[in-house]
Amino acid sequence: PADPTRWNVYKFGGTSVASAECYRTVRDIILAAQQSTPKMAVVVSAMGGKPKVTDLLIDTVMLAAKGDLEGYEQTLSVVRKKHVACATELFSAAGAQAYEADLDEDINNLRDILRAVSLMRYSGEKIVELVSGHGEIWSARMLTRLFQDGGHDYMFVDARKVLFVDESGESGPEIMWERSRAATQALMAPTPTACPVITGFIASTADGVVTTLKRDGSDYSASIFGRLLEATGITIWTDVDGVLSADPRRVPEAKVLADVSYSEAMELAYFGAKVIHP
Repeated sequence: PADPTRWNVYKFGGTSVASAECYRTVRDIILAAQQSTPKMAVVVSAMGGKPKVTDLLIDTVMLAAKGDLEGYEQTLSVVRKKHVACATELFSAAGAQAYEADLDEDINNLRDILRAVSLMRYSGEKIVELVSGHGEIWSARMLTRLFQDGGHDYMFVDARKVLFVDESGESGPEIMWERSRAATQALMAPTPTACPVITGFIASTADGVVTTLKRDGSDYSASIFGRLLEATGITIWTDVDGVLSADPRRVPEAKVLADVSYSEAMELAYFGAKVIHP
């Protein structure tokens, strides 16, 4: 049986939060789980579907670097419409308006960054990371508001404020565990009963500069917060039946694997299986 005093981390990828209906399903899954494990922490990706929000945000930077002002404005408009349509379906008029106000503030900040990119004709990795990480913020805010509107005790957690990484490591960002644990505890201390809805993928460097855990890093975020919260378990939710022996789009006879050892999982991830982050 689950330990009701310990945290449980649930992670939902982009396809699981691709529409208003998806957000409602996620909410219902979490509330059902809370019956036996009250302390639920949720990690979310940016809205998926076609097109994915993260891809669109990366496109805005590429278009700006080419000096295509009209192109990046149109792409920002698509991103905005996708979120506003979802918020309008999920929330009351006042709730949707409040969500939209926060969204527009972020988009205006992105416009300033993209204008600078277009003037410089330059798109560095740090700029791409800063811009592309906004999808997780908007998604986590969406889910938090959905819980709060239903009278549930949930709080929005921007991982950029609590998750710190050292980027000088040879094999990608290395987690600064002590600093991240202290920051997480300090953020959650004033509202100890609130369940956190946490942005996947994004973090900050030791100097407080926005960065990411690189592409498909939200599963990694779930594992990191599982450790920071000393969780009893981490569940990665997805829209397929499980881990398959191959990509079913390329190998029709691919089979669901009943169980996978750590070494097998590491091998799968190392050779590029998208199902899990190395």
